[in-house]
Amino acid sequence: MEVDLKPYLESDAVYSNRLKVELPDQLTYLCPAPLEPELVERLNWLTAAVFRVTGALDVSRIDFRLDVRDNWKPYILEINPLPGLSPGIFRYRNEAEAEGMGHTDLVLTILETALRRYELI
Repeated sequence: MEVDLKPYLESDAVYSNRLKVELPDQLTYLCPAPLEPELVERLNWLTAAVFRVTGALDVSRIDFRLDVRDNWKPYILEINPLPGLSPGIFRYRNEAEAEGMGHTDLVLTILETALRRYELI
């Protein structure tokens, strides 16, 4: 998913907390992000690598910044191993919906993954 920051480049050059919390309904989310398949594959590989290296479990959010001046070189900004699940500002919801999965099914999938890991189902 890409957050379209073009309308905010003068005032907010980054995806700030103000934009995330105060103006989420005014932002445009491009989901899926308009990226070349080779770059998507590279980002998926990096995402999986960060997930494994950090020992993350079940779900996490990994944020990248792509450098337009360096052939879209990806930089890992952070991993959030406990991303929020609030439907109002929950970015996974947008991504899940782009894949045809509703919020409830997404939450249940995360829960089932944890239950299977602990052999509870």
